[in-house]
Amino acid sequence: MSAFLSQQVTHPGAAFEFASEQPQVAVIIPCYNEAENVEKVVKDFQAPLPDASIYVFDNNSTDRTAELAHQAGALVRQVFSKGKGNVIRRMFADVDADVYVMVDGDDTYDATSAPIMVDKLINDQLDMVVGVRIAEERLAYRNGHRLGNRMLTGFAKLIFGRSFNDMLSGYRVFSKRFVKSFPAFATGFETETGITVHALELKMPISEVDTKYGARAENSASKLRTYRKWWKSDGCKRANASSSHLSLTSTIAAISALDRCPVMNLWISHPSIISVLSKKNAA
Repeated sequence: MSAFLSQQVTHPGAAFEFASEQPQVAVIIPCYNEAENVEKVVKDFQAPLPDASIYVFDNNSTDRTAELAHQAGALVRQVFSKGKGNVIRRMFADVDADVYVMVDGDDTYDATSAPIMVDKLINDQLDMVVGVRIAEERLAYRNGHRLGNRMLTGFAKLIFGRSFNDMLSGYRVFSKRFVKSFPAFATGFETETGITVHALELKMPISEVDTKYGARAENSASKLRTYRKWWKSDGCKRANASSSHLSLTSTIAAISALDRCPVMNLWISHPSIISVLSKKNAA
């Protein structure tokens, strides 16, 4: 653990009563075909968090992701059910720690922000700290994703009265209480929206930290296909088939098409959002 972190842990409250003097930190990394990046990601997080346990959860990769992660010093676990949501469910269930640092394995997030985020979680007695992506390169954060994220953030604020600046970030720090209480129903990338809703609905103490966000390596491909994800989404098909919510469908469809279609999947499945949208539609 960083010296900065150990110096700053001065007032753990009831939610942060650790078994030992130093909280156990786990870095959990979901991966699918990240052979170009995973070794660097593991080593980058070992440096600022030398006492943390680093786990790579490999989701049926067809390249050398698992092998290279192991060589870099990570604890490698296999998840055979495809989809990021399935991986997060396993990570949250299988890893036991006091503090969890979740980061994508694509080498786009800044590891040096991790101690700052962990310190903030512990010192302010929070349940989640979100790394807000500050892109230093235009190609790092595509315009469609940026606009979609802003619109989805506004949509969440409309429903819950508060939101985040980057509700779809793949870089977050959690308390054990959050991880062990999260009902991981999602199977794919919409799981980030589920995490956000869980925090907002339960009015958990949360915060954000700005962090640098870079472009992927030239030889690695993004798993996101914004518009294709939307058109192939089961949520899209079910929503457009639903006549009772038809007046809202086109609006939410346009928003969701811009970034992964998580809100549409959430709208179909989450009781709080279904209730709010039904009332607004009937008004």
